[in-house]
Parts: sequence; C-alpha cells; structure tokens
Amino acid sequence: MMPMSACMSAKAQGRRSLMNSSRRSGTTLVEVLVVIVVFLVGILAVAQIFPGGLQALRNSQFDTIATSLGRAEIEMLKNHVDQMPDDIVPVQYVWNGSQLVISVQPGRFPNDLGPGPYGNMDANGDLYDAGNDLIGDWQTLTGPNITRRVLGEGKIIPAPKQVGAYFGSLLTLQFAPVVYNANYVSIFQVFGNDMTKRVGVPPTGYTVGTGEYWISNGNATIELPPNNYSSPVSYSITVTGYLSGVRQELNQVVPLPAGDPGVHHFADIGFFPGISNIEPDSVKVQREFVDVSSLANDDWGSGAGNPNPDPYEYKLLSPQRGLVLFNPSGYNYFVRQPDGSRQPLLGRVSYDVDDWRILNEEFQVPASYQYRLAVNALKVARGAGPDGLPNQGIGVQAPDSTGTYNNADLVIEDPNTGGVVMFQEGTNDPTKTSFTVNKSTGLVTFLDADTGTPGLQVTEFLPGAAVGQNFTIDNRTLRALYMGKNEFAVQVMKPAAVFSETWGLPGASSFYVGGSVSGVGNVTRVYFAPKCAGRLVSLGEIYYFNPQGIEVGPVQLTARVEGSILDSLNLPYIDVSQYFPDFNGFDYNYPSPVKEVKGSSVAVRVLWNPNKFNLSADPAVNMDSLQTWMQGWRRTTVETYLQREN
Repeated sequence: MMPMSACMSAKAQGRRSLMNSSRRSGTTLVEVLVVIVVFLVGILAVAQIFPGGLQALRNSQFDTIATSLGRAEIEMLKNHVDQMPDDIVPVQYVWNGSQLVISVQPGRFPNDLGPGPYGNMDANGDLYDAGNDLIGDWQTLTGPNITRRVLGEGKIIPAPKQVGAYFGSLLTLQFAPVVYNANYVSIFQVFGNDMTKRVGVPPTGYTVGTGEYWISNGNATIELPPNNYSSPVSYSITVTGYLSGVRQELNQVVPLPAGDPGVHHFADIGFFPGISNIEPDSVKVQREFVDVSSLANDDWGSGAGNPNPDPYEYKLLSPQRGLVLFNPSGYNYFVRQPDGSRQPLLGRVSYDVDDWRILNEEFQVPASYQYRLAVNALKVARGAGPDGLPNQGIGVQAPDSTGTYNNADLVIEDPNTGGVVMFQEGTNDPTKTSFTVNKSTGLVTFLDADTGTPGLQVTEFLPGAAVGQNFTIDNRTLRALYMGKNEFAVQVMKPAAVFSETWGLPGASSFYVGGSVSGVGNVTRVYFAPKCAGRLVSLGEIYYFNPQGIEVGPVQLTARVEGSILDSLNLPYIDVSQYFPDFNGFDYNYPSPVKEVKGSSVAVRVLWNPNKFNLSADPAVNMDSLQTWMQGWRRTTVETYLQREN
C-alpha cells in the first residue's frame, strides 16, 4: 500500500501537471489582442466589399418595387380606359400680385425635375419666385410633381345611384387627392363635351345649338348658344395666340347670365385682353358644370320636379378623394351636334394632382383577408421627411368607430360606394376598426365586422353619413392611399389625345410640320413640345412626294417622339423619312400634309430617392442642397398603347 504522504505527493504532482498542461494550452492577453486586431482587420476588409453589394441588393429591391407599382398603375388605367384624361401637362405657379396663377409649361422636358423658376428656399422648405413671393412646399413643386395638371379626365355621365346621403352619378378621379381651393376656380374645372366649331356668322334666324359655337371676324368673335335655363351658365374657352408678343396658351371661364344672347368678342368682354393672331385650330370651347355643393344633399340647383332640369351641375363630395357627383338628369342626356347626330353628355374634370407620392393602389382582398402593399414600409406623419422636417402625411382622413375623422397614414376606400373603410389606430377590435396595418412591412389585415354574415364584412362610412354601414367586400376592388418611404412616386405621363397643327412653337397639344414656315425646321420632321419627348404618337394621315415626284398618301405612322437628339429647333420630333425610305418632302397640295395626329401611349414612371438632406437658415445653401438631392432620383418606366374611346 502506498503511504499517505506518497499518495498526496502523487496527487499534488498530478495537479501541478494539469496546471502546467493548462498553462501550456492557454493564450496570453497579448495573443488575444493580436487575434482581435487581425480579426478586425479582416472584418474591415470584408466590410469594404459588402456595402456595394448591399446597396446593389437594395437597388434591386427598389427596382422590383418600382416595376410592380408601374405595372399595377397600368392595369388600373386599363380598367378605367373610358376615363382617360385628354392630357397631363407640366405647370408652374406664378404670383400675379393677388393670387397664384397656373401656367402650363409644355417646354419642360420629362427628365427636367428641378425647381426651375423658383429661386430660393427657406428653412421651412418653402420655395419663392424671383420676386421673393411665396409659392409653396418644394416637395409639391419639384420632381414628379412638376407634371401634375390633368386635363379633361372623365367619361359619359354614369347611371345615378345612392351615394351615402346623396343621389347622383358618381365619378371617382383616378389621381386623387387633388388640389382644391374654392377661391381659385381655374384650378378645379368641371366641364362637358368639346363643342363643334363652325366658321362664320350664323344665318339670320338661326339658333345656335347646344353642341356648337361660331367663330368669325378673324377669330375675334365667338357666338355661343343662348341660355335657356333660369340660372347663369359658363363656358370654358381655350386659345393659343400672342399676348404682348409672346405666344401663350390661355384658358378662361366665361360666365353668361340667364337669357344672354350669346354673342361675345375677345377684345371687349374682359378676357384675353390684348391677345392677337389666335390660331384657329387651338380654340376649344366647352360648357362648364355649375358647382351646387352648398345645396342640401338631395337637392340640385334646377329644383326637384323641374320639367327642364339643368344636367350641367355637380357636387364635389370630397376633394381629398376626388369624389365628383353629377346631377342625375345628366344620365342619358345627349348633346345635339350640327349634323343632327347626338353625343352622350360627358363629365370631365381638369385639376392638379396633389402629390404623385401619394400612392393609389387598387386591389382585391385575398381569401386570407391579408394584403401586402407594394411598398413594404409606410411613411408616417410626423416622421422625418427627406429634408429633415416632419412629414405632413397624405392629407386624407379616415373615420373611427364614432364617425370622427382623423388624419391617417393609410386610407382604404371603396370606389363603388364612395365609402371609406373604418380605421382606428392601436386596436384589433373589429367593432372599432375594419383593418389593421403593420407600417414596417406594409401588411394589411382585414377584420370581420360581422362574423354572423357570410363573407368578409367591413364597416364603411359613406359620403354625408354620420354612422358606418357594413359591406361584404369579397371580390370587390378597393383602393389604398398611402405614402412609402424613400419618396416613391407613381407618375402618369401621356401625350395629348388629339393634336392640332400650329405654325409656331408647338404647345402641349399641337405639332409643327418642319418647313411649313419657310426656313424653319427640318423638312422631313414633325415637331412636338418638349413634354412629349419619348411618347408614342400616331400620325393618322401623311401626304408626301417620292423622288420621282409622285404623290404618296395617305399613309399612317405610329412612332416614338425623339427627345434625346435635338436639332436646331431644340424640339423633339418624328422624322418621317426614317420610316418611309421614298420620302422626298411633304405634299403641300393639301391644306396640311399631316393630319389626324393623336397620342397613342400612356407611360407610368415610378421614381424614388432614398437620400436625405437638411435645411438651414441660408436660402442659397438650401437650394444647393436641394439640387444635390435631386441628383439622387432613380426611375423606371412602364408603357402601353392606350386611348380613350369616347
């Protein structure tokens, strides 16, 4: 047996051996520090590689989102092709000493997204013109919001129905919210069909019809139909001419009192003073609708039971959501034309889009009752905007369970009923809200407001209604209004539905045939305004000579307006000789060698800008910061052939 002392000695030796072994297999602090440094150097080296890759992934994700938004907008336009506007044009706002006046700017190229004539920006993000007059927030005056004037969106007056507390024919504008100010009648205009132009003086005893006007005396006199209604009527008159030597496109609303004979001269009734050389093809006249929104819900200006109701009346139920209600007598009302034919009455609206960054997303509720928005991160009110200031939100309100309307970051509306789906933040109670939204992921979850009724029931508040009403929304199209982070904007661009010929600088809806004025322009080209660059246009009739002097035509051509390579006129164009090899000059034996020119395509451009900047007290520095930020716009475009049929 081993003695106790020997046993203890052996254990001690074993312990020392283990300690020595542990000491030999361990690391010193210096070694640990060396390893950490080497590891950090490696991490930093890898980090130098990954930011580009991560940014590429983000860009790819944004491209995917943008393409999805563009395609969805194209599908929405196809679903509402009968409502397609006549044109969408760039504008600027000018302070005339008493109010802001809209000025159409067809000379803006589509990729010109800068502040243009606005010279300074203050610490609140407001732009000022050269005269230091306040114009407005930079976010609604630059980028996609330059081209924001929608002209003539509308359709045949639809069948009337009950719309909440109202009864009438409902039109939901596609690009709402809209700019509306009751003091500026020219910003929001509602009008009917284009009236037929007749040249000369009406024969003695002839009564001018409701669908026509006569123009004479060198385009200085317009005779309008007599007013057979008990209230005043108004007409929208658009002309292109020269004012103080400058060619301009002008629009005015001309009121006529009841019983007015309808003879008016450009020079002496106070509108278009001093204008000269009016281009005949540029004159457009439409009957204006009268706004009777101030009347009771079920009342129209012509009065109940009136044997001669005026169909040219409307009520603006919601400028935020673009809900326009027409007098029900406009349904199945026809405007008689000079040739004896009849056209169904159109209800059309010209307005300014409030902000293309407010996304209008149409969708049908899936069977799972969950829908993921195209942009997966919502911009929230009071969060930091691109300029560091708090976001102002989308400006559209949603009702809670008490019928109280509150500002919301996401509004879901029902275009069929005109209702807004009830929503209240911070609750999953179906009696207080019909949907919830995860603003970080864009996931919308619908809650069944009435489990005892088949299908998904949501509570909607209809126009003029104080309490909500349940609707089954299975297979029904809804529309979401919201803003996404990174300044996503879905902008619709289109050429004019119909172009007229001009012998000067082409406007938004006119074209110039090269050489029609001696020495001006390339004799093989048809020129358009810069805003048309890149769009598809159809030349319905072209007449030309071939090299043998033989007349050719009419031939038709649909082509893209060239905007990247400009000639001496600095205008985009279609070069006819590129498409007809035997082209040897336009045939001027015809009053015009090019006729029936129409816009053929609609494009949806999706823009986004993930960059940020900060405002200061120095207006010049702010403008420099804005210009730098503008360089961060990314864009993708989706296009399709699309024309309104009526």
